[in-house]
Amino acid sequence: MPARQEGPETMSIAELHRSRLLAVVDVILFFTTAVIATRYWLETHSRIGALRRRFVSVDSLVVRRLFLQLLSLANVLRAFGLVLDAEFRSIYSRRGDHKLLIAVNRWFDYFISSFPTMVWSSMLSVLLLYVVEIYYRSQLRQRPKLLRPTIAAFNAAAYLIYGAIAVQTLRVAGYSEFRLSVYCLLGCTHVLLVLGLARYGFGLLWQLRQRTQKCATGGGSSSSEVVLWRLSIVFGLLPVTELARTINDFEYSLGGLPFNLGTGVSALLFLAAAKLMLEWVPSVAILYAFRPDQRSLQLTASSQSDSFVDPLLPPDALLQEEM
Repeated sequence: MPARQEGPETMSIAELHRSRLLAVVDVILFFTTAVIATRYWLETHSRIGALRRRFVSVDSLVVRRLFLQLLSLANVLRAFGLVLDAEFRSIYSRRGDHKLLIAVNRWFDYFISSFPTMVWSSMLSVLLLYVVEIYYRSQLRQRPKLLRPTIAAFNAAAYLIYGAIAVQTLRVAGYSEFRLSVYCLLGCTHVLLVLGLARYGFGLLWQLRQRTQKCATGGGSSSSEVVLWRLSIVFGLLPVTELARTINDFEYSLGGLPFNLGTGVSALLFLAAAKLMLEWVPSVAILYAFRPDQRSLQLTASSQSDSFVDPLLPPDALLQEEM
């Protein structure tokens, strides 16, 4: 059962202004991240067209483009959610005694918080798919044939469950039931993502570390070390932040940590810091790790073979492995 059933506490005018100021900062950061992610996936889309004209496989780049698109969408939704949340706080501060209106507002409050997280989880599942495929490619093995259908099926099932919960709880203005069910669903998805990212993320890091050592022994360049460093940041950070999200989601679901914290500057600062550390920083880390590598892209575009060298894997490392 939720820890408290009453509506959100009324914020003072000063607290409301501080909340809006922090929301503006977060909105700017999330929109900036979304713009950068959009630029990256547009560059990837352009690269796909160029490689297809050369009859080069673009299978991996298509997956890369998809998770960059979802990353951009997730950050845009978060930014809009923050704007709506700030507006709802203003509505709460001058609400009357209409319990149904309050319940619907609370339901929508949870919706604008949870749905961007659903999109974020979808992005991570596609990122996990991308990493798993690169992991198998680094071992010169074929990926499992059912890997992509399985990821697609899990995403479809998650959205269907989310939609069913949203529709049923909105009909009865059951915001407590919506919170319990949706955050339990999100917590379960984050558990699976933590396990997958930790398993294949660190597995890929180990493979690249072996390649780096071989390149160093054979007099190869340092591009493998650069890729290894970039991926170490991502796969060292994402399992930790997703584990924190898992704990947070289950606490929200059980009512141990209500979504609307108490009023005060400390609560506002906590919310702003939590959004930055658990939502914005991981996005920046992903963009840093998967930003276009011009040297790798030039070598890939000039390749006349049918084997596609993914930008994530340094060409010299693959050549060293094939030798």
